[in-house]
Amino acid sequence: MLATSKVLSLGTLDLMAPIHGDGTTTGFSPVLAGAAILCLSFLGFDAVSTLSEEAKEPRRSVPQAIMIATLVSGVIFVVLSYLGQLVFPSNQFADVESGSLDLMLTAGGQFLQTFFTAAYVAGALGSAITSQASVARI
Repeated sequence: MLATSKVLSLGTLDLMAPIHGDGTTTGFSPVLAGAAILCLSFLGFDAVSTLSEEAKEPRRSVPQAIMIATLVSGVIFVVLSYLGQLVFPSNQFADVESGSLDLMLTAGGQFLQTFFTAAYVAGALGSAITSQASVARI
């Protein structure tokens, strides 16, 4: 694996580091911790089904929408997690609760950190509105 790591390395950036880690964590516990985070990250993918009455051909399109939303979200999650680990490999955040801000500051400076915060607030607002709409439908 070390030879593969050398081939896929750009200067001092080891592209395989998020895959093989730093060698300090062994066993099955990191996999279980990752599975717990993964489950919580995809909570709510089935919210697509709450507005299924308005869909054309709901028996066919709603299950498709749920699977597409899950797969696309999974791909986005894996890619962003991988890139985040490349940008900030130490995981030594100033505050664990706001670790994404440290990541954005490292990746793109103050502008990206501010843009990320604004996008996060807009996403939270959109999620709240969607939650209210789905509860009103029930």
